[in-house]
Amino acid sequence: MAITDTLATIPLFAGLRQPELEILAQRMRPRRYREGEAIFHRDDPGAAMYVILKGQVKIHNEGVDGTDVIITVFNAGEFFGDMALLDGSERSTDATTMEATEMLMLTRGDLE
Repeated sequence: MAITDTLATIPLFAGLRQPELEILAQRMRPRRYREGEAIFHRDDPGAAMYVILKGQVKIHNEGVDGTDVIITVFNAGEFFGDMALLDGSERSTDATTMEATEMLMLTRGDLE
């Protein structure tokens, strides 16, 4: 699947035409992570969103008893962190890979 096809499935970009999606795709930065690698931590600045091409990412927090509380798991073709592009607020959760993962990253600066 082409990057532009994947971007077209993201609600934030649903109104974009093909030429605009192509420009956006050129601004996406490839990222590779090993299994168990942190993508971001709670309270980090929210400065980018991610589109998963291959792999899995868990969104989680530490429970009051110190256990890992998984909120959701994202798979290939899914995206997360998109609210950071809009509001720039700090991250409210941790994001960690569950296996070797390939993603595309789009920063707020690249979107602007």
